[in-house]
Order: sequence, then structure tokens, then C-alpha cells
Amino acid sequence: MRYESATAGEFQGRSEPAQAALAGAQPMLARPAPTEPVFAEPLGLLAVQLAAKARAAGGRGVIHVAGGERRAERLGAAVRALWVEGLQVVVLPPWDCLPYDRGSPSRTAMGRRVVALRRLAARRHDGPRLLITVPEGLI
Repeated sequence: MRYESATAGEFQGRSEPAQAALAGAQPMLARPAPTEPVFAEPLGLLAVQLAAKARAAGGRGVIHVAGGERRAERLGAAVRALWVEGLQVVVLPPWDCLPYDRGSPSRTAMGRRVVALRRLAARRHDGPRLLITVPEGLI
């Protein structure tokens, strides 16, 4: 085994066959083209931008991760108020308990999440979709 100084993206201690295999490796999943991040902006402007991105994405949809639950709810209401034809807006709320907590989530939180996930799973909607959630909601 030969050791070299590590440059950006390399790991010290890999054998030469492993380095050769990794050099020619292709990614297994094709990633979509990166889009520009949407930073904290006024709520109305952000709603218009998200609606436009969702329409451009079509059936693939757009996921927006808001900074907090209250902002996610307000943003969902703002996008719905735009009355964009065919746009399905789904707000996925977070759990109200921690993972591996002894207490179970409230029925309200479970119900809201199930309704949102059912709306996402429905195949009868072919138009643009916008999912708004918070980091805790992705768990």
C-alpha cells in the first residue's frame, strides 16, 4: 500500500487498485441540474418565485424547506392565494416529538402529516406540485 498526501476529495491510504477503480466510477443516479437557491426574501415575492418554479418543473414538482413551521404555513397560504391554475400546494408539518422519544406524536400532528402525504401520493394530479416543509418535517 502506498501513502500519498491527500488533495481535495482524496483519502489517504487507499490502495492503487482502489484509487484506479474510483477514478473511473460513474455516479449511479443521475442528478437533476442544480437550481439557484432561494434565500430569505419577503413572503409575497418568495411565493411568486416558488409558484413560477413549480409551474416550470411541471409534474416533477418543487420542494421548499422553510425556516420554521409558522413561515411554512404562511408561505403555503400565500402561494394558494395566488390562484395559480393547476398548482397543488402541500404543506408537510413536522412531528411534535423527537425521534426515539417515549411519547408518541399528537393525533393532530399525525393527521396533518397523513393528509399531506396522501395528497402527495395521489396519482390523479398531473399538474405542477409544490411541497413546503421544515427541516424537522423531513425526518
